[in-house]
Amino acid sequence: MVVKICRTGDSGPVKLAARELKKYLSLIDPSNEYALMSFEGFDPDVRGALWVGQDASFPLPAVSSPALDDGISVNVRGLEGYISGTNSRAVLIAAYRFLRELGCSFIRPGADGERVPRRRLSDASVSVCEAPSYRHRAVCIEGSVRGEDVTDLIEWMPKVGLNGFYTQFRVPKTFYERFYSNLPRGELKAPFTSKDALGLANDSIAVLKERGLLHHAVGHGWTCEPFGIEGTGWDRYNGRIPEETKRFFAQIGGRRELWGGVPLNTNLCYSSEEVREKMASAVAEYAASHPGTDYIHVWLADGKNNFCECENCRKKRPSDFYVQILNKIGKKLDEINSPAKIVFLIYVDLLWEPLEERLCDPDRFVLMFAPITRSYSSGISQSLDYHGKLADYKRNENAMPLSVAENIARLRRWQENFRCDSFDFDYHYMWDEYKDLAGGMSTARVMFDDMKNLDKIGLNGMVSCQCVRAFFPHGLGMNGMAAALWDKNADFESFSDGYFSAAFGEDGALVKEYVTELSRLSSPEYMRGETAAVMPDLVPRLEKAKKTVCDFEPVIARNLGSGDRTVALSYFYLSRHSELAKLFLDLEIALASGDAKSAGEKAAAAADLSAKHESELRRVFDHYLFSRLIVSMAKDLAERIERQG
Repeated sequence: MVVKICRTGDSGPVKLAARELKKYLSLIDPSNEYALMSFEGFDPDVRGALWVGQDASFPLPAVSSPALDDGISVNVRGLEGYISGTNSRAVLIAAYRFLRELGCSFIRPGADGERVPRRRLSDASVSVCEAPSYRHRAVCIEGSVRGEDVTDLIEWMPKVGLNGFYTQFRVPKTFYERFYSNLPRGELKAPFTSKDALGLANDSIAVLKERGLLHHAVGHGWTCEPFGIEGTGWDRYNGRIPEETKRFFAQIGGRRELWGGVPLNTNLCYSSEEVREKMASAVAEYAASHPGTDYIHVWLADGKNNFCECENCRKKRPSDFYVQILNKIGKKLDEINSPAKIVFLIYVDLLWEPLEERLCDPDRFVLMFAPITRSYSSGISQSLDYHGKLADYKRNENAMPLSVAENIARLRRWQENFRCDSFDFDYHYMWDEYKDLAGGMSTARVMFDDMKNLDKIGLNGMVSCQCVRAFFPHGLGMNGMAAALWDKNADFESFSDGYFSAAFGEDGALVKEYVTELSRLSSPEYMRGETAAVMPDLVPRLEKAKKTVCDFEPVIARNLGSGDRTVALSYFYLSRHSELAKLFLDLEIALASGDAKSAGEKAAAAADLSAKHESELRRVFDHYLFSRLIVSMAKDLAERIERQG
């Protein structure tokens, strides 16, 4: 049988959708021949056709913005019908949704993260017409990455319904450099340069654009690069700073200098019209020279309690001056007819809302809520109401909110006068996956809960600020994030059952039970520093967790030889995880017992084991961040132990 895959339209994502359908359908049912064909529009006289593309003949769900909202429509019987979407990116997402309905699973990036069933497709029947619960469903580059890590992730994203990627910085050199400059001796060919980073970044953007994904860019750097100071990472600056530039720096403690020696952490004298003009002009110049960027993030400096104390800056809150800068940017973008959206950041000191200024054109802007100091021990659904008193703003003396509820209360203060598009910018898989390393289920559950409930706090999606390689010991958190962003009514237990079955085959239910128990016993809250530093009552639980790891090793061993390479690889990662989990639990036991010295040794051993297996785990686990974080966590808890006595 010849199946005609008939494409309408010439956009890159639609062309890719047709090619991907041919590729996967050929694997699912090789008894058919699949022929790619191109048409200007739908032709009802063409029989035996699977139509792919946008055409008025294909009904679509209603959405607020067809260019931004990814409504999909699939109606296929046998291998005849149509696959369409509200934009070309949505057509690609719809094609992958069709494949998932046929039984394909995309459990992690890369060809060996996919499971493709073998079945006859003559009786296939798929009918889907829906729009996602949230507009923004994206990931932001962080951690330590190889070029292929990023491109593999971007290729994976539309397969699970995600629609955007954030490259961060003008050139995200720091993230690539962390990997390439720390390769083992013999693998490092030459010093890593900005040119190398730009090449890798451009490769990722090309993959992103081929799929029509929304491109977010920059964020950091606007407070230094327009003033002639490079800002490509969080390193101390060793270059010469002209005296005429220092006058733009925030005055803190009577001095105008780089905050901690780091340009990215240095705020400016925002009451200065010259400062605001330079920043706004730089953003407009970037927009003009990067017309393919959909969202340009404009952030102030990183860090906290580091704003200017001069007489003029004290007349307004930093957030008021921030809005002045934003309005100036908006006016300049209007003048050059740039369609780019400007993303502004509610973060640390900027959690305190403006008292006077308002956005002149809310449609130009997107509010980004970044509760970086929150806890990940509970989710949004448990934190909708805050019963405390919100502290007044005190310049450079603010205590940052730790609870989810207090952070949400701060967001609501902003929302009273800033009604525009918005999303969450959160950090579940930036650091906290390592605090839940034993099982990974606590963090995955909180992520799922947060995504389901974003609408309850007035946000229209998520850009996840996270390690690119966050699929260890399993990828439930990342897959669950995508699923709950697409459907806020998704059920965690049902989805996780399906995920573990796809990732781990016949024993998937046992794996789910295993990692769930490890997360429960290992107390991620303890590793987050949310309990007493010395907890002898926790030790028996941790010992039981370690025994649970040992008891499960035969299940892992018998599945390492699975005939399905994807399942076998899942168990291989789980086998490496069991080694690391035992050391991680030894570290917790030492800390909870109050043995600070031994804890340091255990942390170093865990970092060494991570290094030993780095080449095997490169695609799913970020050794660079883990090795630094595990030592830092042990040190912080050891210091608390000393203080506790």
